[in-house]
Amino acid sequence: MILGEGPARFMRNGRLTEMGDETIQQKLWTMRSEDIDRIEVISIPLGRDMAEMGGGYINIVMRQDQTLGWRGDISAEAGVSDDCSERGSGSVSYVSEKFDMTIDAHGGRTTQTMDNLINYYAPDELDILSDTHEKQTDKEISANLTFRYLPIKNLELGGMLSWQTLWPDRVTDGVISYSNLSLRSEAELSPQDNTSTKRLTAYCDWHLDSKGKLLSLTYNNYKKDDDAKSNVWHNDDPIIDSKTWNEYRNNVDYHIQSGRLDLSLPFFIATIDAGASYTSIKNQGDLQYSIQYDPATYGNDRFYYQEKRKAAYLSVHRDWHSFSIITGLRYEHIGLDWETDVYSDKLFNRDFWLPSFSFSFKPKEGQQISLTWGTDCIHPNFYDLNRLRIYKTGYEFFQGDPGLQPSRTSNIELSYHNHKGFYACAYHHHANNVVVRNAQIEYVQPSDKYQLFPIYRVTSFPENKARGNQTGLYLRYQHQVIPSLLVTAEGEAS
Repeated sequence: MILGEGPARFMRNGRLTEMGDETIQQKLWTMRSEDIDRIEVISIPLGRDMAEMGGGYINIVMRQDQTLGWRGDISAEAGVSDDCSERGSGSVSYVSEKFDMTIDAHGGRTTQTMDNLINYYAPDELDILSDTHEKQTDKEISANLTFRYLPIKNLELGGMLSWQTLWPDRVTDGVISYSNLSLRSEAELSPQDNTSTKRLTAYCDWHLDSKGKLLSLTYNNYKKDDDAKSNVWHNDDPIIDSKTWNEYRNNVDYHIQSGRLDLSLPFFIATIDAGASYTSIKNQGDLQYSIQYDPATYGNDRFYYQEKRKAAYLSVHRDWHSFSIITGLRYEHIGLDWETDVYSDKLFNRDFWLPSFSFSFKPKEGQQISLTWGTDCIHPNFYDLNRLRIYKTGYEFFQGDPGLQPSRTSNIELSYHNHKGFYACAYHHHANNVVVRNAQIEYVQPSDKYQLFPIYRVTSFPENKARGNQTGLYLRYQHQVIPSLLVTAEGEAS
């Protein structure tokens, strides 16, 4: 989480890698601290980072002067508390003057439990209480290959290839109660087959001269196959012990491809960064469902989603003795095409102009004050676009929407830090058309003509909200007590 902007995305040496949260954690866990030069937190993208908009970023810059030769590591970890996990990893790396590579593998199992108590307000002033206990167990194995090659003095080629297989399993026991009635259910979300994810990042950096002029080409390919099954056994009669079974089967193919060109031109007056990118996102699948309490809802529901992004940016950066200025403009064209068996073909085209500005001032040695303002475009995530119905109880579930649209955000930050370890940041984030999850309560037609009590269904779904605002203050203080002891105190109010 980056100062209220939501989950961070992961960059390695300034290049975005399309990864899920689990893969990012695994990759960080296998990195050696002595191989990391620095970690940069990019809350508002500026300059060359404007090529990768969409929220905050954590950029890990690796050292270029690593020890030559072969090296290997094996590690394992286990933890037990309210949750439990076991994981292990191994890596082999080779470094030479012209070529280096790292191969690492990871495997593990994580079990998490959660208790949820939610109140819903139904029509006719009826309160619905959902009391659930959830247990999720994830098993996974993954492997990564990272390499870099210097064929000639001014040319660098490299990339990263990743593969992951995940076996998620979630079981929920729950009771939904209202009007002195209590309906118990058991829900499960499990794969029909394993969930497979493959990623490829390849790049080429050409140093045009010795003064810092740089031309970069980057290609990303991300593919995820998700075959999941969500089912529930539930009691739809509080008097008679009669169970009903509902099931959704989901086959989804999610694919991202992107190409990017960046040019950095440092001049005497200022540094100019410019670039262009093209991204294609496809999300298509087929849902098969069987809902026993409503005979009319047996069948299939096909859905298709395609998004094409064309973007270009220009940024100017100037440094003086005690202050610096960065100003930039990014243009992004988004075209959406989506349809389901329920909704006909939908088209959406929109242009975004996204300016940014940053001013930094150093009043004294070791102190810096920065004012940064930027606009951004946030895109819906994979799970919110997926129409798989995920049950919590027999009459409570979540279902995504492939017709979600991107949202526009505006962010401003005022920060101060010094060499004594103190850091403060006041921020304000504003968003239009932001995606939030809402709940809708519907009356369910009784399947039994002798049923004398009403049944309501709670559907949670994502939708584009009109706007949202968040203002906050973040404070942090770090003090190195002794060489092996670093004390950190931090807090945030928003």
